Amino acid sequence: MAESSSSSSAVSFKENLWKGVFAVSGIMLTLVTYGILQEKIMRIPYGAEKEYFKHSLFLVFCNRIMTSAVSAGSLLASPQIC
Repeated sequence: MAESSSSSSAVSFKENLWKGVFAVSGIMLTLVTYGILQEKIMRIPYGAEKEYFKHSLFLVFCNRIMTSAVSAGSLLASPQIC
């Protein structure tokens, strides 16, 4: 009986480790993509008058709103622990 408990905890540890690696990789990939897109938006002129985007705070605000919405959706969709 002790062997099955040990093997199930090893499997659980590996599963949690891979979930953590996946989560950290996803966060890093998202942040790098966001940084590249923000730099592109900020340094390339656009429109008829070739103006530059001046309000980077708006981009950060949009990012925070989207992150909050995805987090709230994730929490609502996850099974309850209690």
